[in-house]
Amino acid sequence: MFTPKVHDSIKKWLRNNLLEWADFKVAPFAKLLGFFLGPQAGSQVWEGSIDKSNERILDIKRGQFSVVLNSLTYNTRVAAVMSYVAKLMPLPKTFQERFGILSILRCSSCMQPSDFSQLTNLEDLNSGPWKFPALPPLRELL
Repeated sequence: MFTPKVHDSIKKWLRNNLLEWADFKVAPFAKLLGFFLGPQAGSQVWEGSIDKSNERILDIKRGQFSVVLNSLTYNTRVAAVMSYVAKLMPLPKTFQERFGILSILRCSSCMQPSDFSQLTNLEDLNSGPWKFPALPPLRELL
């Protein structure tokens, strides 16, 4: 655990052993190449990515384009943001992909989870005159 005592002992060691690093900033976490690392990184790891993906979902929603273009944009601009961080850290259990998918499909947010799970079976309907875009769940993309 990163406590003030640990902080002070690290600073003291730097002053005693590496004089040129005496002013080095010691923190419980830091961002390195887009990832938060450190003993207290915690929710910081996903905070930026989730905010950025939510902003992009809202941009897609405001764009009012076709469902096909929305799906393509979601798969290239939203899923990519989450997959970058997911290479090192698992998705938080509180993550909800449902909001994004319902937004790009222009569906009501009152759909039940059982209704939502049926969206992955849309390719069964592609044999008729309607063609639906493939929407793989984000967890399968990672």
